[in-house]
Amino acid sequence: MIQILMPIAGSARPFHEMGQKFPKPLIEVLGHPMVEYAIRSSRPAGDHRFIFVTNAADRQEFHLDSVLKLLAPGCTIVQTEKPTGGALCTALLAVDHIDREAPLLVCNGDQWTARGIQPALDDFRARDLDVGIVTFTSMHPRWSFVRTDEDGMVVETAEKNPISNHATVGAYYYRNGGMFVRGAEKSLLKNTLVNNQFFIVPSINQLILEGARVGQHKIPNAEFHPLGIPEDVSHFLDHFQTSPLDQ
Repeated sequence: MIQILMPIAGSARPFHEMGQKFPKPLIEVLGHPMVEYAIRSSRPAGDHRFIFVTNAADRQEFHLDSVLKLLAPGCTIVQTEKPTGGALCTALLAVDHIDREAPLLVCNGDQWTARGIQPALDDFRARDLDVGIVTFTSMHPRWSFVRTDEDGMVVETAEKNPISNHATVGAYYYRNGGMFVRGAEKSLLKNTLVNNQFFIVPSINQLILEGARVGQHKIPNAEFHPLGIPEDVSHFLDHFQTSPLDQ
């Protein structure tokens, strides 16, 4: 069984400033809630279990938990009462629900990838990687990045700093949940803040320092559709007339 951890407690302020009243996971894009695109993108072929970290207010006011249970039956839902110190801190709120021995995916909750996660998982397992990172081509500093050596192995990661043109799509595979927790805890202890927040990608550097085998799986840019800001949604609507989830 593989675990999929999806922290979705982040702010939707750019959408709210445009008049949207719902939390980001429930914003409809071509008739489907945004989080459904992320769930469908990150759902593997075999046995799996989703773990969501949500805002308590979104559960109480908008019944987000009911939607998540419909989209991912059997999921575990953890809630936070207040803003955290960043995506890494949000993810760690689920630490008591992470099986330290089972494989783990940590995925963003605001994107759509056309072929889903399975091709990347197959690649990571075939290469016997400890950590696998899905990437696309970009140098825009809104993303996180990886740098590779001559053999294609990841030797460094960075947040909001284009150390290469290998940008991450927000999907991270760990051989087991214990590796994620260990890297995250070391990252917090070393105070690896970026813009006063803790992010997922810098924590992978702690595993690289341990000697972990870290690789990337690059997908064509045409297959990656971020939905995290209003401009992303506008681009998505320009690209699709109907939802790809209906095809």
